Amino acid sequence: MNCPWSLGASKWYTVHPQWWPCPCKWVGIRCDEAGSLTGLNLSSFGLIGTLSNLSFSSFPDLLAIDLSRNSLYGNIPDQIGNISKLTLLNLAHNDLSETITSSIGRLSRLSYLDFSSNQLSGRIPYEIGLLRALLSLALDTNSLTGSIPTSIGN
Repeated sequence: MNCPWSLGASKWYTVHPQWWPCPCKWVGIRCDEAGSLTGLNLSSFGLIGTLSNLSFSSFPDLLAIDLSRNSLYGNIPDQIGNISKLTLLNLAHNDLSETITSSIGRLSRLSYLDFSSNQLSGRIPYEIGLLRALLSLALDTNSLTGSIPTSIGN
């Protein structure tokens, strides 16, 4: 397997030589044959922080993100809507707040979306209903207001 996106930090090699130079071998990371990141499953990893500085556009082949059951806080960045191949997005059981970004509506291949058990507020974006591949939607245990958009379920 090729691994074109190494960390480039030699400190990692001295601390974890079995992981150098390919993050594709890390726990929770899944890559395709070419070494492109396709899956990120860091559920219950004890992560603390925000998603605001994550460069989603750096991972154009990403199919699945599961960051559930951590301590992520802040908003869900608009840039998340740029991961065009994404089919699964699970950010449940964190401390995410503010509103759900309407850019979610650009994830046309998304079949599973779980934002349950956060502190999200505001209305459910109309754009979620435009996700024609969506099979599972979980938004419970938040502080969402308003009615369910008529676009959902069409």
